[in-house]
Order: sequence, then C-alpha cells, then structure tokens
Amino acid sequence: MDGLYQFDPLKKLFTRYLNDLIIKESSGSSIIRCTFIDSENNIWIGTEFGGLFYYDTANKKLYHYIHNPTDPHSLSYNQVNNIMEDNNGYIWISTNGGLSYVKRGTNLRQGPDIFNSLNQDPKYNGLSTNNITTTYLDKNNRLWVGGRFGDIDIIDNQDKQFLSYKFTDIESSFSSNNMTAMVEDGDGNIWLVPMGVEFIFGIGKITNTKYIKITI
Repeated sequence: MDGLYQFDPLKKLFTRYLNDLIIKESSGSSIIRCTFIDSENNIWIGTEFGGLFYYDTANKKLYHYIHNPTDPHSLSYNQVNNIMEDNNGYIWISTNGGLSYVKRGTNLRQGPDIFNSLNQDPKYNGLSTNNITTTYLDKNNRLWVGGRFGDIDIIDNQDKQFLSYKFTDIESSFSSNNMTAMVEDGDGNIWLVPMGVEFIFGIGKITNTKYIKITI
C-alpha cells in the first residue's frame, strides 16, 4: 500500500487518509517514508521526494513544504527520513540534505523563516554528514544524530547551532557507518544499529563516551 492509511481498531479497517491531498500537492507522488504525531496531536508526514506535509488536526488543513535552494529557511531537502520532537517542543526533520528543525511557536501556516537547518561543515563544527537517517533524544535532552558516511553527532544545546561531541571511531569499529536506529537503555547506554546494503552488521553501545562493539 502506498500513501497514508488510518486504522480503526474497533472496525478493524484501514481507510485512506489525506491521500488525494498529498498526491495533488506532491505532483502525483504518494510514497511516504515516515510519519509523526506531535505533542499537540498534529500529524507530520515525510515523503520520498515530495517534501514534508503538516496536517493541522484542529483546523483540518494540510500544509506542504519543499526545499528551495534560494531560501536558507526552507526545508533542507525533499527526501525526509525521520521526524521527532524534543522536550523543548522543537520538531527535528532528518533529510538527505541536512537536519531541519522547527522552533516551538513557529507559525506553520504562513510566512518565511519556518525552518532552521544544521548541515555538514567541517570548518565550523557542523554535522559530519548531510545524509541524516535517524535521530534520538536521550534522557538528558541531548539529540543524537545518525546518518550515512558520517560520525555519530550529538547536539547538547539545542538552542545553539553547534555540536559538542563526535564519536569518530564508528567507521573503524563497524563495517558500515550507515546508522539506522538508536535507543537508550535504563542505564543510560546508547545502542546503535548500523546497516549495510542488505543486512545488519551488528549492534554497539556507547557508555561513558566509550564505544563497545557487539557482534550478532
């Protein structure tokens, strides 16, 4: 099934949801890569190449955002891989062209300057890659950023555009540094899942800034 569907657990039925609007706005493409419901019960929809959709559930209106190379405050890229919200109400959007975020209280219905972005920039301590596949918020409100062909980047102050720590041994410890998932256990260890073209290479964890590889 392509597009977006809503499941009714009582009737045990799937219903097409917003598909016609999404197809109309994204020039016929309805390939959806990720969805997210924020703390205000609004729906965020990331597509393969059609940009980002935001559905205002209170007003029942759908808004569409795409990358504009001449606008630094547009979406970073039209392929969206992951969407999440931090404890400050910021929405973080992982794309193949960098990490975009929307500050809490931003008017999403109109006007410029909706998005801010973090990008790969070795000279100014930026992201280690623009191809962002996943993000994870730990219990200390630090944002872990994983992608393809880069390090694990950590943003420890989300109001500032700088990254504090990098674990540069990921590439040498794994056969792949394509991070697909991250999660924190009860002891505060961060578990990483890298993936190659066809299979998972193993898992690993970071504890007290030490990296440990675990083969599976």
